[in-house]
Amino acid sequence: DLVLQGLDLDRGEVAWSHELKTSLNWQIKPIVLDGGNKVAIVDQTDSDVAAPGGLYVFDAGDGEQLQNIIPHCADIPFRVGLPVFIDDTGKNAYFALSLNTKHCIQGWDLDKGRMLWENPLPKEITKGPLFFNNPHLDSPGLLAEDALYYGSGGPAKAGKLITIDLSDGAINLLLEDSKYAITPLLKGDGMLLVQASRTKGSEQHELWGVSSSSGETLWRYELQGTDLMGWGSNNFGAGTWTIAPVGDRLAVIQVVSEAGEGIVDTVVVDILNVQDGTTAIETKTPINDDHWMGTALTKGGAYLSIRNLYSVDLGTGAVDWEWPLSAPPADLIDPLGE
Repeated sequence: DLVLQGLDLDRGEVAWSHELKTSLNWQIKPIVLDGGNKVAIVDQTDSDVAAPGGLYVFDAGDGEQLQNIIPHCADIPFRVGLPVFIDDTGKNAYFALSLNTKHCIQGWDLDKGRMLWENPLPKEITKGPLFFNNPHLDSPGLLAEDALYYGSGGPAKAGKLITIDLSDGAINLLLEDSKYAITPLLKGDGMLLVQASRTKGSEQHELWGVSSSSGETLWRYELQGTDLMGWGSNNFGAGTWTIAPVGDRLAVIQVVSEAGEGIVDTVVVDILNVQDGTTAIETKTPINDDHWMGTALTKGGAYLSIRNLYSVDLGTGAVDWEWPLSAPPADLIDPLGE
């Protein structure tokens, strides 16, 4: 109901409550800061749908408002639904602002409530109104140690990947492709992992390994699925995929429907060598459903909620049925085993 609440876990009661002014509830996600001592959320300055947006920071213990930042770049206001990136320290925030075909990026010091830098995006990079508010991409930005990587693209628009230097906001075009929309996913040693989604002709999704210095595409991996699980996608079922980094390798997990004696739902696990994109291990495990609703990652494994709970060994690609058990042991039926 568009209310941010702090809950007292000892008493199980609402400790404080703050009603939001925006009506775009599907775009609002609280951000935990300072090891859980603070919480930030994007909201509007008032309930008018045309009102500008900002970032509001609250004390997680008592709900006191500690900070509010209302970014504005010349005549470009910040709006709820536009991207905000906060670094791991919770000290700095980066705001994307858009108005028609004008776009701007700002860096802010959250503690001091002070803008650090501001840069408009060159028109030769953006060329359109949807660069920072693109319905064709789920999660187009990746905040790394020293740069923000931002992807774009869509029907009739060339896909682009830009870098924004976090020290001064300097903007650089790293990669451009006329047929694919680009979404950065992970940053490694000298390399970016991006999702490339074809925007001309047949639907096709790929993973690309891209040099973070030159923008050269080093390798390509063709996905069988179309919907990225847990990165903004709300699509479930066959054709869904996700990734999990495993040291110098990358596990790609997909649920696909394959033709056999009827349609067989299968978990496909490919473990790739990150440097060249080659497949080191591939496993295929038939399952009895395709309704994939969520994933949890551990250090060496993944748990997939596909009606039942399945575990994936990220070292070997082995998939096991964890729960519900097909034949529960006796002590789960009766603690005394009777």
